Amino acid sequence: MTQKRYQITFDPGSEQGLGAVVVLLHGLLLDHSMFSDQLEHLAKQGIRVISLSYAGHGGSDRLGVGPSVGAMADQVFAMLDELGISEPVVIGGLSMGGYVAFAGLEKYRQRIRGLVLMNTKAVPDTPEEAANRQRACELIRQAKSISPLAMTMLPRLLGKSTMRHKPEVWQKVARILDCMDVEAACDALIALANRPDRRPMLAGIDVPTLVIAGEEDLISTPEEMELIAKEIAGSEFVIIPGVGHLSTLEEPEQVGQVLARFLQKYFNNDGYPDKKRSSVDA
Repeated sequence: MTQKRYQITFDPGSEQGLGAVVVLLHGLLLDHSMFSDQLEHLAKQGIRVISLSYAGHGGSDRLGVGPSVGAMADQVFAMLDELGISEPVVIGGLSMGGYVAFAGLEKYRQRIRGLVLMNTKAVPDTPEEAANRQRACELIRQAKSISPLAMTMLPRLLGKSTMRHKPEVWQKVARILDCMDVEAACDALIALANRPDRRPMLAGIDVPTLVIAGEEDLISTPEEMELIAKEIAGSEFVIIPGVGHLSTLEEPEQVGQVLARFLQKYFNNDGYPDKKRSSVDA
């Protein structure tokens, strides 16, 4: 048996449906389970959906190369090769997943036919933000636990409405964070601190694109997400009410509906661009 060229966690529950292939990429220190509701919803719409956990996340081994969003994108497309998926895919990423999606578009343009950017950024870290990530890495190494970082992250990840009314979402995110390996977390933090500025590439994006923002997102604000959408010609922009940074967990059904409408607008069930285009409503 040949050795796999990727170290991504991929299990049977991470792939559902038939039709146009959509790959969903998760956020910092999380895993593929943040898309579990969307997998089920989209599969019922005649879409083949794949979610995954990057190397070092979801119990998988760390990357054998220096951490970067480009290396994460390489792993994603190596996984698609192993699955025998050669046709272009729709790639969607939330937060860090958006950074990986940008890297994938830069490196594998001919293999991407659509783009979904959820609660993410095009700007790089400021020097202060990059330094904060390095300090966070030092902190969790000293603690030998992800807990100090998790406790500071959680209140910013979730919207105020979720914090007040959906304790089960807080608990789910906390459980995922608790499973994160300290060194793998540092890999991810370093990758984000060193990510490039993607603003120069926005005007050149020429695939159907959906941009999703959370109304209460303090990290990737609706205003910042709208600026991304305005730079991408013909893109769709949707604000999900009452959610923060983790829209797929905070309002899973609504996000699933928005994704489904976008995919049905541009892609038919055979996975080819659909010439019959209807409007996408929020």
